[in-house]
Amino acid sequence: MATYKPLAVTLGATSISNVNGNKLIKTIGTTAWDLAFIYGTAIGTSLHVSSTGGVYSATVILKSGTVLGWYSTVAGSEGNAAIETFGNSEGRYGVTVNTGAPITLKFYAHG
Repeated sequence: MATYKPLAVTLGATSISNVNGNKLIKTIGTTAWDLAFIYGTAIGTSLHVSSTGGVYSATVILKSGTVLGWYSTVAGSEGNAAIETFGNSEGRYGVTVNTGAPITLKFYAHG
């Protein structure tokens, strides 16, 4: 499905004043907005050390956390994320993003 972003049209004060009671016709419109939908399941690794000293790992679903993203190949700080969404109780998340730039996503668990 195509998406569209609005094009800004500015009407200066002089143009509006010159109409002086008549109508002013101005065409406005949109242009293609290249977007993509990224979705998935947040997963991680759980480590367990047994009583005999063996280390075991298992894949786990990361539930109910925040997913932040940056239009970059590296993550920034939490305060400057350009993309924000949440994972549900099954670790699923989804977010609409702009295309044409690399994206880095990080999962943050809630306390």
